[in-house]
Amino acid sequence: MLGNSMFLLSTVRQNSKDDTQNWVAVMADTFENEYFRLNSLMTLCNDDPDLILALHSSSEDPRFMDNLLAAQEKISLIKASMPYAQDVFAYRSTDNTILTIDKGIIAADSFWGRYTMGDLTEELMSASNVLTSIGGGLYFICPIQGYGSIIIDIDVSAFLDMMKVHTVGPETYVLITDNKGQTILQNNPPLDLPAFEILPANGEIVPINDASYYMYSQDIPSIGYRCTVLNSVNVVEINLRSVNAICILMLAAVTIFSILLFVFNRRTYLPVQKLIAAFGPENGEGDQLAYITKRFTELTEKERTMEGYPGGG
Repeated sequence: MLGNSMFLLSTVRQNSKDDTQNWVAVMADTFENEYFRLNSLMTLCNDDPDLILALHSSSEDPRFMDNLLAAQEKISLIKASMPYAQDVFAYRSTDNTILTIDKGIIAADSFWGRYTMGDLTEELMSASNVLTSIGGGLYFICPIQGYGSIIIDIDVSAFLDMMKVHTVGPETYVLITDNKGQTILQNNPPLDLPAFEILPANGEIVPINDASYYMYSQDIPSIGYRCTVLNSVNVVEINLRSVNAICILMLAAVTIFSILLFVFNRRTYLPVQKLIAAFGPENGEGDQLAYITKRFTELTEKERTMEGYPGGG
């Protein structure tokens, strides 16, 4: 029984580690596929003349308003194709302004508000698309031929729902980090995770915030991100304790049954056997029917023998 208990405990622990490893593979693939979908949509924007003219042309150009309206229509279509897009904007590097769907062009400084444009400079003017976390928000930024960028403000909760992160359980964390070690996407309340802790992991147990987690990570080299899954060891240990409790109850039930069987044997079965033996063969062999048959045969033979003697009946 103890061996079975240890086997069950080991199985539960291994299943938890296997689940964590499977989750990190699924989450990494889902994130990579959605990134490529975003990237494909933004590539279409990069070649769109209306957007390019709206970002590049001067506000004094007589065709500026036509370009602006055409660009706003394209931005609206982009937003409609992404269920997790809260808003889609275009950044004009020529005059440091933001192009919106419903407000036209407004000053970028007043639009962002929470942080300065300096925080966005590298991402806005980079040569490649990037999904990044800035000022507490999640944005997909696509540079448009050096004239500016398309910026998608992403609803993190909706994006996580799209990834089906809710299926991994309440005590499991899914994190996406960029090539700088910055966490850009995370479910559940934020964990205080220094960059050095988010390293390639293969089932190690790591202590975080007075708790312990099984940690698996998988690099996504095609886009330069890493997916990490942390599965609470505390929850696993609760399951282990439950299994252990079941094993103890089973052992107790078997012990009680054995005691009752012993008592029954001493008080009931053995006395009955002695009673049967008292009326059975002297050597205690054979069942009662065979014994009676044997005795009947012996008596019959004896009677016949008696009849053959002189003076017999």
